[in-house]
This record gives sequence, C-alpha cells and structure tokens, in this order.
Amino acid sequence: MSKNKKIEERKKKVAAELNLFKKKGYTKQDISISASMANFFSLFVPLPIMAAIVILFGQLYGWNSFEEGYNTWISTPTGPIIFILALLASTVVHELIHGLFFGLTARSHFKVVEFGVLWKSLNPYCTCTEAISKPKYMLSLLAPGLILGLCISVFGVTTGSPSILVFGLFNISMAGGDMCIAIKILQFSKRGRKELYLDHPEKPGSIALVKSR
Repeated sequence: MSKNKKIEERKKKVAAELNLFKKKGYTKQDISISASMANFFSLFVPLPIMAAIVILFGQLYGWNSFEEGYNTWISTPTGPIIFILALLASTVVHELIHGLFFGLTARSHFKVVEFGVLWKSLNPYCTCTEAISKPKYMLSLLAPGLILGLCISVFGVTTGSPSILVFGLFNISMAGGDMCIAIKILQFSKRGRKELYLDHPEKPGSIALVKSR
C-alpha cells in the first residue's frame, strides 16, 4: 500500500472514531504540532534529564571514566559495529514498545495499531487509531523513553558502564518528540472533564476528545 493510501485509510479510521464519540457528546480538539516544531523542540526537551544523568555519572565515577569507556569501546573491531547496530535496533524497538502499550490499552487492542516507515528520513513509526484515556495514552506515549532511555541510563549509572549510559541517553534523546507531545497534552488538559486521546492521522501529536462533566 502506498504512503498516500495508508494515510487516507488512517484518516478514515480516525474520522469514524471521532464520529463515534461525537454521538456520545464529545468534542474534538486538534493539539498536534508541526513536524518542524516537533523536530526543533525534541532536540532540547530531553537535555535537562540527560545533563543531570551525565553529571551524576561524572560525580560518581570521575570524568575520566568517559575516556576510559571510549577506549574500551574501540579496543576491538566489532565493538563499535555492535554498539551502532544496537542503537539502530533500539529505534525499531522504541516503536514496538509504543505498539505494545497501545495494543494492551486500546478497545480493539492490536487491530488499531499500525507500524510503518517514513522513508524520507528512514524513521519507523507507530500509530493508534482509537481513542484511549489520558493516563493510558500518556503511558503508551512515554513508555519507550522510560524503558529504553531512563531505566537503561539508571542501570548504566549503577553499574558504572559508560557504554550502557550512552545507549540509555541516546534513547532518551529519541523520546524527545514523545516528550513534546506529552507536554502539549499537559498544557491542554484540565481537571473536571473527561478526556480521551488518539494519534493525529497525519501530523505529530494528538487529537483530544473532551466531554465536560
């Protein structure tokens, strides 16, 4: 299926979902962001978290530990290759984790989870065409950054491994776009109303379905 056909099919599914909840008294709000804005802010949003982890590691093990870790990393011909392949593989696993959590939380489970690749940037993606509650959506959105990024970075700190730390930091940076979407949701969300969220069919970010209580 071509890219345009996939988008059109996705738009139809999202439109049907929006129509279903419109009949239930929900109103929709587009809280997506442009691709350029997502790319720009995703570079900076993770930096405070990454900086705090790096400073903690340096304070615990000394700043020369990074140089020692680099020397160990390049000491064998296969070391850099394996590490780079692991980084590339983690971009795919990142989307699989999105899909796992969306599949576990959506009403129709994995039937409404779609995977694909943006061939211009060679980036894999995962999207969900059903609306789910804010806590479940936020969990599905942030799960890859928490599991591959934060947890592995903490493991790198506790074990004193610069390689594991760098792997974790890379995955935190990869979750920058997800963090931007989460911030957008938190800015939009209000107490005292029922909110559901689903992925925008074309742009980064979400569509909110709101029902006042």
